[in-house]
Amino acid sequence: MLILSTWLLGFLSVFTLIEPPRVTGQVSDICSVSAFDSDYPGLFERTRLYLGDEYEYIWCGYWIAACTYYSYYCPSTTCRIYVSIDTSDITMTNLDLSCYVDVAPSLVPPGAVVPKDGATRANPANAIGVDNGNAGGPGTGYGSGPLGSGASIEDVPIPPFRAGIPLENENVTVSNAVLIVTAVLVAVGAIGAGFSMNSSPGSGGGTATAAAKVAVYEKPQFYNSNGIAHQPTSASPPKTPVLTDGVDPVLLLLHFQFISSTGFLSLSYPLRYLGFTYHFSFANFISPLVTMAAEGMSDVCYYKGNAKLGAGFLALAHRYNLEPALLGGMVNLGVILAFAMALGVVGLLSIFAILFANLSGNGTMRRLGANWPPKASNFTLRMCLWVWGTVTTFSFYQFFFPCPLAPALVISSVDFAIILSALLAASILILRTADKHGVEKMYSTEEEESPYANRWGSVYASFKKRRYTYFIADYIWVLGRGGITAFGQANGLIQVSILGGLELAVFLFLVFMRPYESGWSNAFHIGFAFTRLSSTGLLVGFLPGLTQNENLKEHFTTVIIVITIAYAGAVGMYLVLKAVIGIIAWFKKRRQQGSAVQ
Repeated sequence: MLILSTWLLGFLSVFTLIEPPRVTGQVSDICSVSAFDSDYPGLFERTRLYLGDEYEYIWCGYWIAACTYYSYYCPSTTCRIYVSIDTSDITMTNLDLSCYVDVAPSLVPPGAVVPKDGATRANPANAIGVDNGNAGGPGTGYGSGPLGSGASIEDVPIPPFRAGIPLENENVTVSNAVLIVTAVLVAVGAIGAGFSMNSSPGSGGGTATAAAKVAVYEKPQFYNSNGIAHQPTSASPPKTPVLTDGVDPVLLLLHFQFISSTGFLSLSYPLRYLGFTYHFSFANFISPLVTMAAEGMSDVCYYKGNAKLGAGFLALAHRYNLEPALLGGMVNLGVILAFAMALGVVGLLSIFAILFANLSGNGTMRRLGANWPPKASNFTLRMCLWVWGTVTTFSFYQFFFPCPLAPALVISSVDFAIILSALLAASILILRTADKHGVEKMYSTEEEESPYANRWGSVYASFKKRRYTYFIADYIWVLGRGGITAFGQANGLIQVSILGGLELAVFLFLVFMRPYESGWSNAFHIGFAFTRLSSTGLLVGFLPGLTQNENLKEHFTTVIIVITIAYAGAVGMYLVLKAVIGIIAWFKKRRQQGSAVQ
């Protein structure tokens, strides 16, 4: 084996000395024959000069070099070579070399020979390259493991990938389009929510109607902080509840977050699926500022022991030429920057609201200014749920790494602590207020506006009163997904199984409990749970070692993309429709108020 390793490493040294990879701007097809030929021109002839005129040996040597190259630059594609050498008399004049090459058709040059020695495949002396994300070979520390196992890295650096190179099948235009569409839908959803709030209590519409609704009525049921029904001591007219819709822009952001998170598991992804998830990861997590900072950082992180990382996570790290331990911190920083910009807009509007409330001579502007602070609190608290998902996942990644880098670990720890503290503080305030004043006071009606619903209602008000505490389940669900994704990196089968069980439990809970007050809210959240459950189930087809059928994986990819995009389209259309209806209702109400004044 020592002789075998010496021969292989000797050839690899010749391979690396042929010509170092050139960093160019044309990088869209890095995982291609043209890119390989561009970086290593004339490799076949140089190999022939080294190994002689025996074509079988030449092609074995060629594929050793090619699969080593693709294992660095295309960790999720297929280029694996199984080598066998007769060590009884290993000389360049009497070399007994045989090999079996398993390579994706797109990586085979025209006229190339792909050796298929069955005996070598059955009992190889060594294996080099990658097989759908499972890497292995001398000098890389990669090895193939059991079903579902991720790539193992032992005491070796992550190969230096070129900075700023797009992933295979990544399209910058698509990424920018997703980002723009997301921003537009979030803005439209916020507008719709704003008009919905202005049509709620305190606006003067509906109070007289509600008061004249019933002359004879039954005593309504009320619920205490424990969700137990009781009768009021004295009869009073029933109040008309204000239904809070649980379908908002944050639900869309959580869906996009789910799409991107499915690309970080320990699976043998088709490149098309990695490119698909990357677009949504870019739209939600990574700002241009972080991209610029990432391109200037190219340190190497050495892994001690066996660190198993998901192919998608490594691919994204390679995309930015970053060691994975730093990527999580950079992503967290990007999320906080996006969150800070959103809060900056809220703060700017708050300043104008204060000015309107105190200086404006227009009664409507004064009222809007006075009502803005609690709405800002509502918006901020709801946004925390979206930020919580990313911060949780990548913070857990940092603690999982055998060699976490200090800056990334500090960023992740601070982010995690701040968001967790905000969510805990708000949750405690909600629970204590409900216990002190009663759950009824936590919900607005057309007759009475709840100051607590204005302040925190975006978190719990869409749930039925007896199930208002279920908002805590949202935070636990996000926490669970992040923990499973990060700490289950050793085996994709474990990740998919636990995530599938979690999503099945959520789906069944929503189907049977129907915790939301609005039928549309129940329908969309059940649809979201079904989308996550079905997508997670289809990810089983990407488990390493389960199937080598690339066509089947492509079919799974297509189905997942169709399911997730269909749900995103449904949510987007609903947000637009709700905004249009809200605007029409607002203008109609303004005309009615004008007619009443006249």
